[in-house]
Amino acid sequence: MNRLVFRIGRVAVFGAVLTALSLAATPANAMVPTSATLKNGGIVAGTYSYRFHVDAVFGMSQTEARRLQDRGHKLQIRLWGDDQFTDDLLWGPFIGNITPTPNGAEFHTKMLVPEYLLNEDAELEIDRDDEMYVGIRLIDAAGKTVRSVRTNTITLPGDRKR
Repeated sequence: MNRLVFRIGRVAVFGAVLTALSLAATPANAMVPTSATLKNGGIVAGTYSYRFHVDAVFGMSQTEARRLQDRGHKLQIRLWGDDQFTDDLLWGPFIGNITPTPNGAEFHTKMLVPEYLLNEDAELEIDRDDEMYVGIRLIDAAGKTVRSVRTNTITLPGDRKR
């Protein structure tokens, strides 16, 4: 009986060690997906410009993000008008820098965009609202796209004063 208890105990300890090792091998950011958000910060008084907040994370280890940063990887950011048939480039491209964090390669910025650029719908369209999103590309030093992400689409009401 003592041998059986000893064997069961060894198996339980072995299983616990394997579980601990597999959890230790799981990267801390395994649950952090690549994502991006666009938020309307409103019109800036006296400027006829809208402020937009852009936040993005390319999920990876902090070490990998630092390696990409050291090799000259950058971000290419564009503001797009979301149309039914084709999307219009409204603003950009401009280049941003990545910040290595425990979540991966992060990017946070505010964009100040002249209001007149945001009227992306044709005058004959019934939909007068202006829908937009930001496309972000992680590019290497040569300009080749490594990864990309698109933000959510936001809507500015079409009845705003122009």
